Amino acid sequence: MPDDRDEVLRLYEGMSPENLRLRFFAASHRSAELAADRVTAKDRTGYRALAAESAGRIACVSRPARGQRGEA
Repeated sequence: MPDDRDEVLRLYEGMSPENLRLRFFAASHRSAELAADRVTAKDRTGYRALAAESAGRIACVSRPARGQRGEA
């Protein structure tokens, strides 16, 4: 997913300030940049992200939380 960073950033930057605040606990577009970096980082052991596409564009990104024993 590293090649999708710009598309993930587009998704996050298109969010309203309220949605950014609720998702990232900050209404800053810098939060969107940092989240796009995290989601698309290469070689993150134990980290997974799932993206859904609509009309050839990323429509949502899900990052499951890890359980106590490392289960998603």
